[in-house]
Amino acid sequence: MTDDDNTTFLISRRLLQDVWQMPAAGAPPRRLTADGNNDAVALSRTGRLLIQKRRRQGGYAVLLYEPNQQTPSVATSGPSDMMPSFDDHGRAWYFIRTEQEAIVRCDETNACRPIHVDPQGPAWPVPSPSGQELAYLTWLGTPRLKVLSMQTGASRTLGAALADCPPIWSDNDHLWVVHSNEKLLEWTEIEVASGRPTGRQKSLGDGPDRAEDCVLGGGPLAPLYPQARVIGRETSEIRAISTLASERRWP
Repeated sequence: MTDDDNTTFLISRRLLQDVWQMPAAGAPPRRLTADGNNDAVALSRTGRLLIQKRRRQGGYAVLLYEPNQQTPSVATSGPSDMMPSFDDHGRAWYFIRTEQEAIVRCDETNACRPIHVDPQGPAWPVPSPSGQELAYLTWLGTPRLKVLSMQTGASRTLGAALADCPPIWSDNDHLWVVHSNEKLLEWTEIEVASGRPTGRQKSLGDGPDRAEDCVLGGGPLAPLYPQARVIGRETSEIRAISTLASERRWP
């Protein structure tokens, strides 16, 4: 865009994403970050917080914040650590190290190690309430739901499922995953032992904008509070640059 004085105006836009906490249904949210470089979050029942954050040098790292702390106690090495989650007690936590196609588990002392590698690309690791099994999705080829035994290390495929939303445990024997039905998305409950649908379903409409939307308002179960989610906002900046110098002709 140029005006009559040969000034060019450049408009730049940037999406800033920050973590907000929802203390209760209908209560005003509380902002937890302000840097705009956050892509995913997990909040434990004990108040511990995991944030997937974009690194300045590129890629992602997972940061662990203890309750009421403003600085992280742990920052993973990256360069592509994503999709964090807690176990049901909030002590152990998990994430995906995408460049290694690995699921990483961190224990109550925050010591982390890979526990499973899947060449189909693991995503969204979610431990069962008992901690005996870990559900996750794959995204290469046909996306699938898999369950990993934490005792034997063996994994089982329970069938096709979309990777739009993390799997949700309703109890130790049943999982909810997202399927596509005539261009619309719906939650389907799966029996873990057999991999067969139980017949329980819930519409997800056109699908979530973010993974957090899978639970807040769009999930198959009533959301637990407090909850944390990433909320994005777009900022714009207008810069004026004179074009006289660029248009000057030299002999």
